Order: sequence, then C-alpha cells, then structure tokens
Amino acid sequence: MQAKVSGKRRKEMTEECLMDAILHPLNLQYAQEAVRRNKGCAGIDGKSIAETEQHWQQHLPEIETKLRTGAYVPTPLRGMKIAKANGGERLLGIPTVQDRIIQQAVQQILTDKFDRGFSQHSYGYRAGHSAQQAVLMARSYVREGKSWVVDIDISAFFDEVNHDILLHQLSRKIEDKQVLDLIRRYLKTGIMMKSAVIKEPHRVARSAHYWRTSIWINWIKSWKGANRVFAVTQMI
Repeated sequence: MQAKVSGKRRKEMTEECLMDAILHPLNLQYAQEAVRRNKGCAGIDGKSIAETEQHWQQHLPEIETKLRTGAYVPTPLRGMKIAKANGGERLLGIPTVQDRIIQQAVQQILTDKFDRGFSQHSYGYRAGHSAQQAVLMARSYVREGKSWVVDIDISAFFDEVNHDILLHQLSRKIEDKQVLDLIRRYLKTGIMMKSAVIKEPHRVARSAHYWRTSIWINWIKSWKGANRVFAVTQMI
C-alpha cells in the first residue's frame, strides 16, 4: 500500500527544519516508493533497487547522521552516452539508487516551496501537470483561431548553468544551510567514465530515468505580437 504524505502534513513539515522534514519517516518511505515505481538502472555501485533498500534499512541511522552533520558524500554518477536526434552524443549521469532516494526525498519537500511560484501555463516537470494537458490547451488555442507558435529553447542549459547563481536563487526560499550544502554537494558530484571521475564544474546531472522531452509553447495572437517576440529574441 502506497503511503502518501498529505498536503496539510507536508506543509507543516516544510515549516519545520527542512532537513527534519526531508528525513521524516513518511517522506523517506514515499521517496523509496517513488524510486521503486520509476525503476531505472544501477549507479556505479552496481546495486539494484532491492539491494539498496536492504542496505537502506540496515544503515538508515548512519545515513541520517551523515546527512544532518554535513558528512554525507554523494557517490559519483555513472556516465552514459546516448545518441542525440540531430547527431552527436549526450552525456547522462546516473546516480546510485541510494542517492536517487535522497534526491527524491529532497524534491518532495522543496516542490511545495517552489511550485506555487510557477506559471499556471507551465506543464513540464510538475506534479499534476503533463504533456497531454499542454496538447489539450494548445488544441483549445487553435480552435480560438490562434495560429502562431514561438518555440524557445536554452541551448545546453544543464551543461552551462552557473552553480553559484543557482544556489543563490535557491537560498532566497531555503534558509536551512544543511539542505543548501547537500544540494551543492550533489551539484559538484563528478561523473565516472572509464574508471576515472570527471569533474565538470557547471554541469547539472540528468539521470537517464528522469530525462524527458519537454515542449514550451507560446501562442501569439497577431503578426504584431509575433514581431515583438521576434525582436526580443534577437536581443537575447
């Protein structure tokens, strides 16, 4: 039976010390269940989800102590290259199952802090939102007679994002330094390629399972509106 953290309880948890909320038994249980549902392959330690869950149960007090004291060190990612549709290769970093559980536990708590600030028209990477909803909304715009689409993508964003700027933005809503330090350590985690750990100072790792195709659609009502958008994009 899937244990869910109620919206009211999750809100109460996020108002407490964030690390306490992240390590709350219900939140950790829900994180484990989410990782189990998502499946995915092992990291560089070679441990399956079942093996990791057994290790997790045996060593949870030790893991929690390390997370609370800032002594926890994320395991390097397992590097995997996949072919890109337009040629070339994309490097993905696959975390260990244990790190995926911790990341999921963090994400479940932080989502409540950040999701409320998102646009109602944003459908990517959000609970309760989907690409299907975006398509249905796009269809309604077409029926209204709107026929212009502006497709904007930030090239190599995950490869070039500045960690200091990212952490500064996070710190505007996260006061718990333990949590910020944990996020920083995950950002700085290297990628294991051919038995060597590669340090990439700006790369934000993307796990193979969570890699999804996202579509950003903005509808423009008139030629005049389209020209304004085109002029702005030329200045960026």
